[in-house]
Amino acid sequence: MLYNYAVANGLQNAPIRICDGMAVSYFPEMKCLGRSTSTVIDLSTIDPIEFDELTPLEQRVTYCVPVK
Repeated sequence: MLYNYAVANGLQNAPIRICDGMAVSYFPEMKCLGRSTSTVIDLSTIDPIEFDELTPLEQRVTYCVPVK
């Protein structure tokens, strides 16, 4: 579903940013990707980035609101 959303919005080559809701972001790399019975993104191998350290462009977030 994530890939389909990325393709539909022209973001298939954009980096993935994971936000924890506490003003911290992660930018996972291939070394974070694993497989179990599902896809696993293991953030324990990378350092968190504080919101204030993001570029103004990276600070922008537009949420997808489903149409009813």
